[in-house]
Amino acid sequence: MRFPILLGLACIASSLAVGCAADPNATKKGDTAPLVMPLSISGSWNVVGIETLGGAGLIKPAVPEGKGPPRTPTLSFDPPVGAAGGRMLIFTGVNKGTGHYSFSPGERDVGAIAIDRIATTRMAGPEDAMAFEADLLEALPLARTVKRTTEGVVIDCGEARVILTR
Repeated sequence: MRFPILLGLACIASSLAVGCAADPNATKKGDTAPLVMPLSISGSWNVVGIETLGGAGLIKPAVPEGKGPPRTPTLSFDPPVGAAGGRMLIFTGVNKGTGHYSFSPGERDVGAIAIDRIATTRMAGPEDAMAFEADLLEALPLARTVKRTTEGVVIDCGEARVILTR
């Protein structure tokens, strides 16, 4: 006797879920609004550049010449562990490191982010690669928000924005 009741409740719940996703402005029966996936930063991202608001424009990572393939700087965000946040792995193009981040998805395409406890190795590299590394490591602890774009995400760090793609 319990099975028909559970089946009936499941049907009602699925009907409500579909009905709630429908666009009230739909013109034809069956039209629904696109469902927006919550913003997530988990996983590995390539650092495209740092856009400064002070007028320097887009600072791109240095590409070493002749010593093997270019090594793209990356940020990798492990899935967060509840309110405690998560671990972040950094590759600056020269040095590797770790950090800690906390993230809140917020509304639609914008979320709040905080990055701290960054520690990296201290190997030397080409001057332009070291300059990019310094800019990146200076910007990340100032992170406040992250916004989804068509290409990836942008981390707003006050006077600079770090642009990431997959």
